[in-house]
Amino acid sequence: MKKTTLGSLYLENILNLYCFSHLLIKRPGDWASNTHITGFMTLADRKTAYVLGQADEALLRWIDEGEKPVYIGFGSIPIPDTELFSTILTEIVLNNNIRIVLCKGWAILPNIPSHPNLFVLDFVNHAWLLPKCSSAIIHGGAWTLAAVLKAKIPLVVISIFGDQPWWGSIIEKERLGIHIPFKKITTGNVLAALSIIQTNEYLSKIKEIGEKVNLENGLQLTIKMLEDYFVTQSLS
Repeated sequence: MKKTTLGSLYLENILNLYCFSHLLIKRPGDWASNTHITGFMTLADRKTAYVLGQADEALLRWIDEGEKPVYIGFGSIPIPDTELFSTILTEIVLNNNIRIVLCKGWAILPNIPSHPNLFVLDFVNHAWLLPKCSSAIIHGGAWTLAAVLKAKIPLVVISIFGDQPWWGSIIEKERLGIHIPFKKITTGNVLAALSIIQTNEYLSKIKEIGEKVNLENGLQLTIKMLEDYFVTQSLS
């Protein structure tokens, strides 16, 4: 192997950790012994609540006023076409009896409609909110995906770039949700996806996988593997 940075890492047997669930991606048999899948790294509920804060009373009242809402959020990812997104959001809210809680994150969204079925916020504690939702529409980032799986609700991944299409294809293959690339979204296919993921096939599968993901402790396992690795290195 050539003397590159990656080559040196390989030859020196550096620890490699993939912090996602083996329930989504099985460990290939040809991986080296220094490479592991740990599970998603998520904070304990009490720590998450401390960092992100609790939901305000207005959101609590709104949730209690009707059916479980659909969560929409793209985290820190800028939305490529905000006009298209706002148009689709408006059509869904105004013409369909679907309640939506929209977490804007870092997105700057013009023309967001004002409607009783739409609650808009800047950020939220996923661990608190998502279990109170019927489903989620997300960009497919790994940590938001982990939060949705832990909440045991089906999802629609509207991927934009990076690893998001990959996660979207895995979610669709496992019948946990539907994947739609952002450049292909329409009001029709988003509504169709929301309908499909509420069928028994998807609901039962997400419940099964979600319960298993909640039994994993990726953070604790990652810490243990790092500690063991550095102890071994210090003795060699």
